[in-house]
Amino acid sequence: MKTKIVNIQLALFFQENISRPDKVSTSINHEMNNLFDAMPFILPMPNDAPAEIPIVQMKSELNKEYNCNIARSRVDFYFNPEKEISDFEDFEKEYDAHATKFISAVFKSIKPIKISRLGFVVQYFVEDNNPTETIKRKLISKELGSLRDLSIRFNQNNSVGNIKINDITNIQTGKVTKNNKESNGILVQRDFNNIVKKNMGLTISSLKTLLKKAYSYSTKKFIEEVVLN
Repeated sequence: MKTKIVNIQLALFFQENISRPDKVSTSINHEMNNLFDAMPFILPMPNDAPAEIPIVQMKSELNKEYNCNIARSRVDFYFNPEKEISDFEDFEKEYDAHATKFISAVFKSIKPIKISRLGFVVQYFVEDNNPTETIKRKLISKELGSLRDLSIRFNQNNSVGNIKINDITNIQTGKVTKNNKESNGILVQRDFNNIVKKNMGLTISSLKTLLKKAYSYSTKKFIEEVVLN
């Protein structure tokens, strides 16, 4: 089963909205040693605009795989691999060096506002010439006949210590194009996020613990044995 990572997203949600995402972006980039070295794009938005709209978009010219969006209610750290990565476990050390630095940078940059929620999303592409039949055979017992496409979503409630989490899996047929070559297959998205408790902020330590747990649910072995077994 040939797999590869399509993208990774780390999201941090604020306990209350920040007023100046532009100032926060400067601080985050400084703390991350100017990883986002391209000119940032800043979208002027009125204060009553939806808080989840990205106001600042930061990218890297030197390392084009990483970028960051900052809204008043959240910040998102994206990784879009240019190289082929078949298993997150092989990439974990390199990714974690950036992700943990990012968490610390955001934590420091938004004080005294706290972080209430962490979300970690990784999407795999599993090459398959007949993805609908593979999903039906592995995950569905009822005979559905011939299908054009197929998607399945389920959420397993788990916990990390005293923090309850959503452990969401999305499975669907899809296509990936690279070097002008289109491949058929299965898109498997793992979405790991904590359930927010009222007035409870997460510490850096708890954020890193949640992230480590998310990593363990995002390996190729987990996808093959637990999701597509």
